[in-house]
Amino acid sequence: SSGHLGAKLSKRIRGEDTLLAHLAHSYWFSSNMIKYVEKRYHLRKVIAPLIFVTTAISHLLGASAGREGAAIQLGGAGASIIADVFRLKNEKRTAVILCGMSAVFAGVFGIPFTAAVFVLEFRSEKKVFMLSALPCFISALIAEKVSALLGAEKEVVHVHVPESASLLSFAKIGLLA
Repeated sequence: SSGHLGAKLSKRIRGEDTLLAHLAHSYWFSSNMIKYVEKRYHLRKVIAPLIFVTTAISHLLGASAGREGAAIQLGGAGASIIADVFRLKNEKRTAVILCGMSAVFAGVFGIPFTAAVFVLEFRSEKKVFMLSALPCFISALIAEKVSALLGAEKEVVHVHVPESASLLSFAKIGLLA
């Protein structure tokens, strides 16, 4: 499968004990990226292109791989490179990586508010959350606007509500949920 191909590529490029090998063997890409952000590992520059290539291969081969994990990984890997260039440490580094994650997520899906909230949900430290919240929202808004300017269209799902639906039926459904 394409996941095994990604694992073999990562072993060949950087050796067995790398973040890439861990990501390639895991189904929970987003969670692993956050774990590495929390531990403040420095991601290697080869990770972003390899994430893109293995995700593209997965989709081409018909694998059931969502876009969410790839968006989070690409944003985190790209922002990690930027954090390395500016030699950022600790909370600032984490904030930049979270901004990158929310920006790519917003750019891919066209939902900036949801992107920022989704990424910020992973953080429990109040200091990092407070440092990251506004920049994540701003980076997500900018990415969504740039994506729209480049011609990307939002994916819209229309929900058909039957004419027989009433407030009482929605209340009943709400109680069941």
